[in-house]
Amino acid sequence: MRIIPESMLPRCKFTPWAALVLWLLQGWLATPLYAAVAPDFYLASVPVADRGTAARQESLRTALAQLLVRISGDPSVHQYPNAASLLTQPGRFVQQYQYVPGGRPDALDLSVVFDGNALEQAMRAAALPVWGRERPEIMAWVAVEERAQRRLLAADDEASVKVQLEQTARQRGLPLLLPLMDLEDQAAVNIADVWGGFVEPLRRAASRYRTQVMLLGRVSGGGDYWTGRWVLDFNQQRETFATQGSSPHAVVSSGIEELANRMASQLAVRGVEASSGAQMLVVEGITSITDVARVSDYLQRLSLVDDVTLHRVAPGRVELLVTLNGGIGYLHQAVAVGNQLEVQVEQPVPVYRLKR
Repeated sequence: MRIIPESMLPRCKFTPWAALVLWLLQGWLATPLYAAVAPDFYLASVPVADRGTAARQESLRTALAQLLVRISGDPSVHQYPNAASLLTQPGRFVQQYQYVPGGRPDALDLSVVFDGNALEQAMRAAALPVWGRERPEIMAWVAVEERAQRRLLAADDEASVKVQLEQTARQRGLPLLLPLMDLEDQAAVNIADVWGGFVEPLRRAASRYRTQVMLLGRVSGGGDYWTGRWVLDFNQQRETFATQGSSPHAVVSSGIEELANRMASQLAVRGVEASSGAQMLVVEGITSITDVARVSDYLQRLSLVDDVTLHRVAPGRVELLVTLNGGIGYLHQAVAVGNQLEVQVEQPVPVYRLKR
């Protein structure tokens, strides 16, 4: 975060409180306030035939292709005209790699950590969609019916279908939560609500988890034919969709894939837009220097934001100049699901309020 010197802002009137904040921030914000990204967001692990150069290069391309889908949120991103140029030299985005045991005896995987910032910049320059690493947490209520018995998947469930659900969510970069199903959940949740797709009682039950998105799912079938019915409660809208497959594992995997696709269609920034650039915004509800740092930290973590400059601090509010790589509408959407700020005024100068 940069701070504009007072000498460059002749029209700004600084109160003693604001001057103190600025003086403290000069030293405190000398080190970056970026919060840690999920450690595995830019990591991909793929099979590799052997330790030779040719096999490694092929696996690096496969790993990068997996990351392009995760970052863009678009499973067809490889078909974009400029995507091929990124895949031809995957090594330029690699930070580190190592060989690890594969999922089968004597199998070998290549575990690769990519430079997320460099990759996202290259994707934007290539006009590819970028969703980025900031994802709203998703509360998943998923009921599975097998042999006329229904059960709700829980956080401590060891069933293979639950493992598949979480694995697909990790592959698509979705922070998925399952209910604890402790005494509090058992008192508040009826599996019939999940099965019937009744959002309101489940939304009340999910309030303890403080998530921004809710997914309801019912999976049933038998033999090699299974179906899933899903309800997505997101961004003040509800969407329903269906999946099918040869097993409950295939159905829940397809359900999470479709969930990622639908969320990315609203949140991914598609190329560098004409509306990108510097944007002044105001954040209200500021009561301390900690609040100023919290706001700056949050905004700087958004992939949509290239830079944050402190413009003016006054009691109860802070004015910031942010450099965006997408339109202000995308910023409103990111804020809406980020659970940190809430929109008060959208235009011409956006005003947000810090949540408590």
